[in-house]
Amino acid sequence: MTSTDKGDALRLRLAEIKDRELVWNWVNEPAVRQASFQSDPISWDAHKEWFDARLQNVSCHFYIATDLHGSPVGQVRFEVENKVVPEATIDISLDRSCRGTGLGVAVLKLGCRTYRRGTKLPLVGYVKEENLSSMKMFESAGFVHGGFVSKNNCRAVRWVLALY
Repeated sequence: MTSTDKGDALRLRLAEIKDRELVWNWVNEPAVRQASFQSDPISWDAHKEWFDARLQNVSCHFYIATDLHGSPVGQVRFEVENKVVPEATIDISLDRSCRGTGLGVAVLKLGCRTYRRGTKLPLVGYVKEENLSSMKMFESAGFVHGGFVSKNNCRAVRWVLALY
């Protein structure tokens, strides 16, 4: 299956309260915690509060990616950060069974196309310097290296998808 085929086989839907436990399981998976800027496990209570706040936040566009059968394969989220020059920061993660298949690029591209329908903000992803697979994902999705930054005392690369 080519990357285009993978993208055609995906659907995005808005995250719902029923996704709370699914996303909690994804974010607490060890590889996801290791790639995160905050690597400690996330408690259920903290996650519930965070998740519910995201669903209520009009500056957050939170999508669940599904295959053609409706089975969830990952999530992609866009949050507008209050900066001098506003930008939408991206968070993406895949179910453990879907990693290394090229689906990340397809979910990221589909998420960006979907989100871009309603905004003209630059889209930005931050990736830990040692997270080579996520670096490749952002680059393959058309993002450009925007320099190094510090996020939660971690050296990170800022990936930018400029307006076109």
